[in-house]
Amino acid sequence: MLDIRAILLKSTDIKLELSKNFYEEITQEFQEKKSILEKKYYEEEVIEESFENILNGLVDDYQEQEEFENLASMLIISRNYFILEHHLKLLVGNLLKKEGKLINENYKKWGIDDVSNFFKKREIDISEIDGYKECNVLRLLVNDIKHNGAMVSKRLAKAKGEVLEERELKEIKVSHDEINKYSDVIKLFYANLIGCLDKYFI
Repeated sequence: MLDIRAILLKSTDIKLELSKNFYEEITQEFQEKKSILEKKYYEEEVIEESFENILNGLVDDYQEQEEFENLASMLIISRNYFILEHHLKLLVGNLLKKEGKLINENYKKWGIDDVSNFFKKREIDISEIDGYKECNVLRLLVNDIKHNGAMVSKRLAKAKGEVLEERELKEIKVSHDEINKYSDVIKLFYANLIGCLDKYFI
């Protein structure tokens, strides 16, 4: 008999891996373009009066590539959080089926607070599960990307242990390391949560 927990874990891993591969492909293109621009910047030989204009143009092109790369990073990190959210709801749906309580599919519209309350009623506090804290930071990060103009909110800064001064405007920048870190903590948290559900899948 197939174990739905193993299927959900495998599905999460596959989707995150696909997301990672896509991210690495597109960022490699950006890195190659940036390398070409750097080379041109340091090797450009032109007549003196046009030198400054050309260098400024190369700097603008380089910064544009960095902006594109950050947009791609924000897209991927948002998708990774969607993968977590989607698989949490799949887990909820399967538990409701096990309990014979799946009357409708309203759970598909749930946010993380609804999911948290669902598990609390089953004596599982997801906020105590290893990996949850980082996943919650990821949730706030994605929320700021979607609803705060990709600017860091005080709530996100506090969750990350950063200081955001009054009226300070700080753009969200997502690094390659953060993409990998949050992908790993999603796997960790989801696997640990599933490990708490043995009695429901006997």
